[in-house]
Amino acid sequence: MPPPLGPGLSGAQLEQATEALASELRCPVCQGLSIASSPSESAQAMRGQIRQLLADGYSPDQVVDYFERSYGEFVRLSPKPRGFNLVVFVLPVVALAVGLFLVALTVRRRSAAELPSKAGAGGSQGDPDTLDAYRERVRRELSG
Repeated sequence: MPPPLGPGLSGAQLEQATEALASELRCPVCQGLSIASSPSESAQAMRGQIRQLLADGYSPDQVVDYFERSYGEFVRLSPKPRGFNLVVFVLPVVALAVGLFLVALTVRRRSAAELPSKAGAGGSQGDPDTLDAYRERVRRELSG
């Protein structure tokens, strides 16, 4: 590991930085939990390592890099947006755009299909004979 980049942290600042980093890293035992929320002994040991590295003057990025070298990129709870991981960030946006396009297309087609049938069924305001015939047919159907 390269030398520390700055002075070591202590006190409340050390605890806050430790918790922040522990909430960004995945527990290798629990896998669905962060180190901060995992009750496993492995997670407790990793929290201790984080605390010690930060107290020694290592930056948060150096600490994350240290754990990535040990456990792989899987140790990050949210992957870096690059390479294949970019699909995780882009795919939902593309799916939403395609879905909105399909909904708009369906609404437009249904609206276009209903316009001629409404005009033919109800008649126009300028054609009272067609409207009267339609009303008479409705009265007959309702009366039985």
